[in-house]
Parts: sequence; C-alpha cells; structure tokens
Amino acid sequence: MPTDFEDYVQTRSGHLVRFAHVLCGDRHLAEDLVQEVLAKAYPRWRRIADGDPDLYLRRGLVWANSTWWRRRSSREAAIEQPPDTACGTDFAQRHAERTALWQLLATLPRSQRTVLVLRFFEDLDDRQIAELTGRSPATVRVHAHRGLTQLRSRLAVPVSGAAQVPPSVPVAAVQRRAAQRRHRGIAAGAAALVLIVLALLVPFLLPHTPPPVVTPSPSVLSLAPFTAPPLTFPYEPTVLPGPLAGMPSTVAVTDSAPVLTFASPTRLWNSMDLRVTAARPGMAQATETTTIGGTQALVMRGTAWDGGLQLDLWWQRDGRWLQLTSNSLLTVAQARAFAEGLRPAAQPVTSRLRLGLAPAGYQVWSMRPDRICVRAAEAPATDPAYTFDTLCVGLQQAEHAVGAPQLNVGWLPAQRTGTDERPALRVFLDDTRMLIIEHDMRLVPLRFEDLIRIADAITLDGYLPIG
Repeated sequence: MPTDFEDYVQTRSGHLVRFAHVLCGDRHLAEDLVQEVLAKAYPRWRRIADGDPDLYLRRGLVWANSTWWRRRSSREAAIEQPPDTACGTDFAQRHAERTALWQLLATLPRSQRTVLVLRFFEDLDDRQIAELTGRSPATVRVHAHRGLTQLRSRLAVPVSGAAQVPPSVPVAAVQRRAAQRRHRGIAAGAAALVLIVLALLVPFLLPHTPPPVVTPSPSVLSLAPFTAPPLTFPYEPTVLPGPLAGMPSTVAVTDSAPVLTFASPTRLWNSMDLRVTAARPGMAQATETTTIGGTQALVMRGTAWDGGLQLDLWWQRDGRWLQLTSNSLLTVAQARAFAEGLRPAAQPVTSRLRLGLAPAGYQVWSMRPDRICVRAAEAPATDPAYTFDTLCVGLQQAEHAVGAPQLNVGWLPAQRTGTDERPALRVFLDDTRMLIIEHDMRLVPLRFEDLIRIADAITLDGYLPIG
C-alpha cells in the first residue's frame, strides 16, 4: 500500500470517492467529503501512514457523512454518473439498474445503508465493520439483515455489471484545501490574539475605578491526567446454586466499594449482591449465626417485596468484611455454599469507558462497564456539610428528540445541555448511542470548555478515541 501522500491520493482516492458516494448518494458531495477528510489527514499523514490509512479515512468518511447528515434539513435525490468507459452490457439498461439501486439504498436508514455499503461495496466482514462504525458485530448483522430484507421487498430489477472506480481526486486540490484550513487556523489564532491584547489594554484605557470589595471565591479545578483502576472484584465464585446458574453477572464499584451482582433477566428485582465493605455490621441486626470458612457469620432474615426471603449474610475474609444480599433468590444454605466456594479472582473485567482527564484530586466513586463517576477524595475541613462534587460519564441509548447538534467533538456531533451552573455535554456516537458527560458542582465550578477537553480524552471500547 502506498504511504507517500501524493501516491496514496492518486491510487486510492477513487475508491474512497466510490465509498463516500454510496454512503451519501451524491457524487459531488462524495468528492467534497473525500477532499475534506484528506485535507484533515494531510498534516498528520506520516503518523497515519504508519497504521492503516484506509481504515482511518473510511472511519473519517463515516463520521463526516454523519455530521453532514445531521446538519441537513433536506437531502437531494441520489443520481448516478454515467461511466467513462464502455461495458459489456447495454448502457441504458445498466444505467437504469444502477440508478434504481442508489435510489433504493437512499431510502434505507443511514445505519443500515452504511453497513450494506461496507459489506458489499468494500468487502469487509462483520468484525471489521463493527470496528469501523463503533458497533458490535451482532448489531452489524441485525442492520445488514434488516437492510437486505427491505431491499428484497422493493427490488424488482437485478443489478448487473461491476462497480466502476471513480477517478482519483486532484492532489493539488487536497493540498490547497489543507493550506486553506491551515491559513484559517492561523487567521483565527491571530484574531484571538488581537482580542486578547485588546482585552488586556481596555482596563488601562478606561478611567480607573476602585474594584468593589468581594469575598474571594474558590479557584476553578484544574484538569490532570487520569487513569481509573481496573474494574475488578477480589473474588470469583466456583459454586453457583441453582437460582444463579446461567444468570449473567456484572462487576461494579458503588460508593467506592467493589460489588459483584447476579440479576434475574426475567424478574427485575430478584438479584444477589456481594459487596466488600469496611463497615462492621451491627451485631443486634443479626437474627442468627452460622459459620463460613471456619469463622462466624451473621445472618439477617426478612421479607422481600414479592414475599420471598430477603437475606443478608456478613462474614470476614482476608481481614475485610463481605456482605451478601439476596432478594428472593437464595436460601441460607445456598448462600453459605456460594460463600464457601469463593476464590481469588483470576483477572479484572475490562471497562468500556476510560477517562484520560479528570479534575485534579478526583478518585473513582462508582464504575460500571458503561459508566464511571469520579469525585473529590475528601471534604474540606472548613465545610463539614460539604457534598462531594461528582463528574460522571455514561454510555447510553441516543435520544431522538434532542435538538440539532451545536458543535463537534473530534469527528462526532455534540450538544450542550444543562445549565451554566451545572453544564452537561452529549456526544453522539451514531444513531443509537451517545455519551453523556455531566458534573454536579456544589463547591467548585467546572466550565463547559472543560467538559469538551474531558470528552476529547475519553476512550471507548479500548480503540475508539472520541477526540
């Protein structure tokens, strides 16, 4: 594969135009998207060429098309350009068939159309498509199945003939656009510098008046590199009683304590939690005692919401307290068997979300594979009633009626929400997923610009940089 930028543009940009054309349905827009993505990549080409340039630029085209699609209130009809060279089939028939195919593709939802383009026009497998679009392979297969089902129900004319590769985009046009982007950046920086100089000079030019006497406010928190500890639970079970067999389990951190949870997929409130806690249970709460691993354990029975057994079991292991809470799942004997079968965990669970920046001095407060919250390590001695400031980042299903995106974070469209006192940021990963970054501020404010910096440093699924 050519690594020199000019060679790459001459040999591969035609394939990128074809890929973008099928994505957006407009030849002129496809060429514009390719030139824009190549212009952005031009200053960093040496680093990009060391990896997989095709994958990098295809991903950039997917996000660029997504950003353009969100900004548009209407879309033009897809029109196919006639080929430059003759082919073996009748031109008019082939042209009509291909035009019908583009029009049918244009009627599909964008997520289904993107998957079909990557599978049949770029010849990628489900794993590669999932890596490129940020979806799971199962979601890719669902989109492909639904898209093909819709096409089969509407397509009456078989499409023949091999796809023609459009001509490459001019290298000079890409370099000219990259230079224009650089000049605009320099002009914007110069304008910002002029404004800063004027802002610094204005106080000296205006008549001087003594400033009012005010109470000093706390300084704004500074951001620092942040690495969360592995999402791990110190023990793993070797004995799963009947109610837990086949039941999914998750590891989380809640109130700074690790928790292992088994939850019934059919009955919402039927679950079992195993928590490592530093708190010693009140002996008066126990209704009976038993033994686990040769040590005394405390048992408290109650009635769950559905009339089943509400069970709490406390015991000590390795110098710390463990608390098992079961809601209508386990008997005392089953809980004892589960506790007796615990062994040290072999490896930590991989968290999907990773923060690269956080307010200085913050530590993990709660964490799940799709959500992480950090907060100040300790309360100030001057404010005993202080409620900890908390920063949370969560991955969740995208909402449909959220208004138009207002800015971009990296390649991704984003939207500001919340208030000036409690700003929040939504970053749209695709049609179905978004990241929400929010900060509950009580003592020290965090600016909206800081949330953008934090979003730029987030990594999702270990491979997708947001910024």
